[in-house]
Amino acid sequence: MNKYLLNNKNNKPKKILILILIITTCIIYSFSVWADEEQLQTSSSLHKISEIINSYPDISSFRADRLLKEAEKAVQFGISLEDTKEIIQKSSEKKIKAYSVIGIFSLLNELAEDDLPTSPIISKAKEGFAKGISSDKIILSIREKYENLHFAKYLVEQSFLEEADIQEKSKAIEILASSFASNITEDMIADIFKEALHQKKDINEISGALNALSNLLDLDMSITSAKVITKDLLNKEYSSRDMLILVNVIAYAQKNDLSVSEINSEIIHRIRKGEDALSIEKKVVDYLKEKEIAIAAKEDEPSSADVTIEEDAVSPTQTTPAPPSVEIPTP
Repeated sequence: MNKYLLNNKNNKPKKILILILIITTCIIYSFSVWADEEQLQTSSSLHKISEIINSYPDISSFRADRLLKEAEKAVQFGISLEDTKEIIQKSSEKKIKAYSVIGIFSLLNELAEDDLPTSPIISKAKEGFAKGISSDKIILSIREKYENLHFAKYLVEQSFLEEADIQEKSKAIEILASSFASNITEDMIADIFKEALHQKKDINEISGALNALSNLLDLDMSITSAKVITKDLLNKEYSSRDMLILVNVIAYAQKNDLSVSEINSEIIHRIRKGEDALSIEKKVVDYLKEKEIAIAAKEDEPSSADVTIEEDAVSPTQTTPAPPSVEIPTP
């Protein structure tokens, strides 16, 4: 009996080892089957992509081969087969030259190699195709987005700690790059970014400030004035939404012919005091109503003033009207 128990005890580790080997073999086999299926699906998709490339009118074998290689490289970098196929398919439909499509994939692959997000480029290409924009403009827009991402990476890496999460960095780069506008120079971006870091703002607030700067410049404001107001917005606890509201309030005030001194006292001064954005908006609207009533009373035409207030006034949070050239002085 003791001998049986002893043998049984000795056999237990062997049985466990056999069981582990069986489970491991099953896992390896399952993974092998899955990998084979994945590879088969990828090969099938790449074959379809190759057929689309070969359907390009007047494409040389050299360019067809190069485009396929760039597409394969993109897939290896993690760009989905669906996106890869769609870019090539739409390019073919829009009769975009093969070398231009090679250029798009080349930029995508360079971004992937530098650990930069590729989704903004893919989205920009799809947007261009959907809107029927010319191939030259699509390529130009993609190139601009590519350069913005690299500059955003440079700025983010100046501020992020070494141990910062890679995904967090990537998201910050994407958010920051999306806020760059054609009317803002790199020096202006770097200046606002530096100010925002000094104020310990997060990436969404920095993005909001850059959008505010771009909108202020669109109001025919000087670079100096626009930057001063943007920094005023950063100095207080305004969210990106608050910044948008306040820029629209300034545009609204200009549309309604408020003087420089009135804009300073009713808006800029209140921003520097850190008043709530919606409160500033309400006070400006009320100020305009009182001004209309005072003018109407002076002209003894109250009914006309009422109509102007109710029907003609534009809500600042809804519309940014085309403003006159009014300069807000630097404090």
